[in-house]
Amino acid sequence: MESWRGGGGPRGGARCRPLSFVSLSILAPALHVFFLSLIPALAFAQQMQVDTGGAVGTAQVLLSTSIFGVVQAVAGGQPLLIVGVAEPVVVVYTFMHVFAARVGIDFLAWAAWVALFAAAALAVLAAAGAASYVSQFTRFAGGDTFGAIVAALFVHAGVRIGASLFAPASPGADAGWAAADGAWSLFLASGVCCTALGLRSARSWRMGTAAVRGAVADYGAPAAVVLWTALSYAILSVHPPATVSIPRRLSVAPPWADTSFWRTAARMAAVPGWAVAAALPPAAIVAVLFYFDHSVSAQVALEVVRDAEGAGKTGKGKPDAYSLDLFILAATTLAAGLLGLPPTNGVLPQAPMHAHALAAAAGAADAAAERKAARRAGRQGASGEAEPPPGLDLFISLPRPLETRLAALLQALAVGAAAFAAPALATIPLGIIAGYFVFMAIEWVQPSQGVGVVRGL
Repeated sequence: MESWRGGGGPRGGARCRPLSFVSLSILAPALHVFFLSLIPALAFAQQMQVDTGGAVGTAQVLLSTSIFGVVQAVAGGQPLLIVGVAEPVVVVYTFMHVFAARVGIDFLAWAAWVALFAAAALAVLAAAGAASYVSQFTRFAGGDTFGAIVAALFVHAGVRIGASLFAPASPGADAGWAAADGAWSLFLASGVCCTALGLRSARSWRMGTAAVRGAVADYGAPAAVVLWTALSYAILSVHPPATVSIPRRLSVAPPWADTSFWRTAARMAAVPGWAVAAALPPAAIVAVLFYFDHSVSAQVALEVVRDAEGAGKTGKGKPDAYSLDLFILAATTLAAGLLGLPPTNGVLPQAPMHAHALAAAAGAADAAAERKAARRAGRQGASGEAEPPPGLDLFISLPRPLETRLAALLQALAVGAAAFAAPALATIPLGIIAGYFVFMAIEWVQPSQGVGVVRGL
């Protein structure tokens, strides 16, 4: 795969594009994937902050997503892969915190031992060539089934967050205020979900130029979050007697509010030997989860490239650089534990949606180039075919995705920057987080990118 240069080869059928053009074209996919990474990270961070008693908060989740996202984008063998803190990590860390609190040991120091053992297991899997077994996952088993589970989890997360807003924010709080908060938040959730879906389908509109429709589709989902966040201030109240705003918003602390987690490695020696041994079972669970989740995420993202190259749609064949990615995953898991950060791994649906966004950008660029060539040549189409109707701007032969590493790098850096923008993040209502989860699930099940092979119809 060509990592730093756009286009493709003879098999992909896409043009080779100059890096300057590619850099501009990937801005929309990078922004789209940034929101796909940021919203789950914020939601999972809120949940982890409560479940771990504040030991792991928003800053740690965002910093982990950013730091190790940069590592994967720069050094990873699969540049289409997007890494983040997945919900299984939240669940495992919750049970680990309960155990650590019950036996009275330092949670983050013990979690570092868990990360060390999990990293060792992943390194052994990589050295033993376990990546070759990825070829046994068919598209249905590894992609469709697993993707359906992820979509269901995203819907569940959205419903869970929305339902929690109908409960009083604190013991003894007025249930009437909670009902008002829940109703207003439900309206915001529905609004951002419907608006994002509507704007993402802008390429099927019959009004406006292709460039305008493409811009609306590319930036519609982020714009919907900004729009509905601003609209949420139309009704603003404070819950008496506690200072709880209506609607409830994210609770975000900046990274400098608590820096003790950076010194986790220095506290590992204080963990008793029996507790170190007790870290082996959760480490095995993390290693198995990471191996499967990381591999399937990369495989599903790679299918976009395979389809573009005409390499078949069965999901067979060993993807390149899977062993390298497992080694990198082992290294980042160890680093996360030593730094007091939650570990990251390849995530769905962000990874394949990243690939589809890049393929859509390539399709839009190729379609625009063909129309331009057609106008210059004074004929209907660059290949002698009729121009597609306005609603089918992207329905061309699936193109090879545009520039990949830079898009992933930009979104990872943006997540890191968001960690230092706590006041801005704190303006986002929890209802919008819930609605965006549902939007991501719907887009994953039925992508609105409109990438398909219908030219021959």
